[in-house]
Amino acid sequence: MKHIKIIRIENKQGEGPYLNKHTHKNRAWKKQWMESTHTDSSHPEPFDDEGLIKHMENPEFFLNDYLCAFKNKTQMKKWFSKKEINNLKNLGFEPVEYSVSLEDVLIGTHQVLIKK
Repeated sequence: MKHIKIIRIENKQGEGPYLNKHTHKNRAWKKQWMESTHTDSSHPEPFDDEGLIKHMENPEFFLNDYLCAFKNKTQMKKWFSKKEINNLKNLGFEPVEYSVSLEDVLIGTHQVLIKK
């Protein structure tokens, strides 16, 4: 079975910066690290990522079955600015590299989804 390396920004609990214990309690939490709104074409939701759309029969499936990540550091740096990465580090989030089965990865144009 072939594996690939991916990068995910997460805290020690395995939570990502968009959905975690803080976002549920405090809607303004993202403002602590975001420089922009992350709602433009450079930061599409998975169901708006043209590379992922072809994999999705049900656009909501990724919320329960997949985690967002990046195929490499270059893709991650296109998504997050240096300042955002530093802000996230100050909040306990780090880039973590994983080796995952190619069968468990959906590769998009701006991000990848990995099966939980």
